[in-house]
Amino acid sequence: MMNSLLRTNRAASWLASGLRILRQRNRKVALRTNPIDSMNQPYWIVAISFLFLVSAHAQLPVADFPADRKEPVIFATEVYPFLKNNCLACHNSTKAKADLILESPADMLRGGDTGPAIVPGNGNDSFLFSTAAHIEEPTMPPANNKSKAKNLTPDQLAVLKKWIDEGAKGGAVAAPAPENWTRLSGTQPIYTSDLTGDGRYAAVGRGQDLHIYDLRLQKQVATLIDPAITDYKTAHHDFVQTIEFSPNGNQLASGGFRIAKIWERSASEAGSIVALPGEPTALAVSNDRKWAAVGNADGSILFVPLDVDKAQPVTVKDHGAAITGLSFLPSNDGLVSVSVDKSMRVRKFANPKESVETKLPAEPKTIVVVDGGKQIAVGFADKQIRLFPVNKPAPAPAPAPAAEPAKPETPPQQPTGSNSTGSNSTGSNSTGSNSTGSNSTGSNSTGSNSTGSNSTGSNSTGSNSTGSNSTGCGSTGSGCCKSDHARSYSNCDGLGES
Repeated sequence: MMNSLLRTNRAASWLASGLRILRQRNRKVALRTNPIDSMNQPYWIVAISFLFLVSAHAQLPVADFPADRKEPVIFATEVYPFLKNNCLACHNSTKAKADLILESPADMLRGGDTGPAIVPGNGNDSFLFSTAAHIEEPTMPPANNKSKAKNLTPDQLAVLKKWIDEGAKGGAVAAPAPENWTRLSGTQPIYTSDLTGDGRYAAVGRGQDLHIYDLRLQKQVATLIDPAITDYKTAHHDFVQTIEFSPNGNQLASGGFRIAKIWERSASEAGSIVALPGEPTALAVSNDRKWAAVGNADGSILFVPLDVDKAQPVTVKDHGAAITGLSFLPSNDGLVSVSVDKSMRVRKFANPKESVETKLPAEPKTIVVVDGGKQIAVGFADKQIRLFPVNKPAPAPAPAPAAEPAKPETPPQQPTGSNSTGSNSTGSNSTGSNSTGSNSTGSNSTGSNSTGSNSTGSNSTGSNSTGSNSTGCGSTGSGCCKSDHARSYSNCDGLGES
């Protein structure tokens, strides 16, 4: 019974199609009638014409479309591919047989010599479906065609009819992208670039590559690579034609050949935890990103090396109150700090515990090194900004040279005979001599060796040597003694001779 019903339905469909063919093609049937049989003859002629059409071809089978499918048929991915393989060779914008183009739904609605190719919402009444299913002439594709086009399969016919029944929605489909790509070699030109809103990062499309630059560090920090491209490591198969950052700088959009990609900035990974000696009140990072400095409420400063894994921080404390500002020198070899104790200190990394202090006129609130590291601008609680020169710590003094070993002293010679110790005058008048160890005042020594004697009442004139012990002042003809105490010589006049 089911087969009988199917044949009945198909026969009815064929009959309707035959009548539509006659109507669409304006076929005229010459009816030779007379008033007697005019009511019956046209129907016989139509029936004969229909039987002739049916006998010329057989309808292709049409599969049942899945009843449980909820998604609509997509023209670009489900309908266009089999139309391209079997219909577009003869019905395209360059070559349109019967003035019919089947590249887009709009072209099908525009139709050709036979009128519109589709009736949205009614697949059975659509010329495209009826000819593709071989329900009516001309059946498509023609047999033995030069394009080697094939009849549509039952599943394809079911999809085509369902798409038309759903309203024949969709747009023009572009040609697919090339399947084989080549990695560009050598230096490539830059076609596009963009900056983040804060001016920190720049993205540059160079050939197929996408580079990110940190303008503060003045170096390239990343090259974006699409893991879906397995032929080689790059961002796009084709040239990077356009790029643009999102307002917050966390996303980057790039466009290439018929494709757009969204790149998301990954979150920074947290490093090892550094214990702070107190509550942090200030923070600074050197321009070369090798050092970080943390100022604390207790006046201490923690130096953390960033370029060495698991390096131990260094803590210094020479401020008497909380740190309010930190700034690295442009040379990245020193740090300037200010504190509530109204002081500013400059220190070098080579010896961070040594610093040069500058007393400030008020409590500082913030600090920055300016003028290429020559001056320091300090903002104060009294609403003033003052400039100070950078007083760097003086270099450590060079070590003193080792002392030379002391030379041994030469022992003094002992006097012999009548020569007195410390006196070189013999039989002469001594003027300006230095008497040693004697209290002689102009004494006459005659031929005697005087040791530790006190001579008084002499005839000496102009002698100034008083109160010392004389040693060896008894030299012959001499009236001068050398004084160790005054280190001066007396004038000797009127010395007597023996």
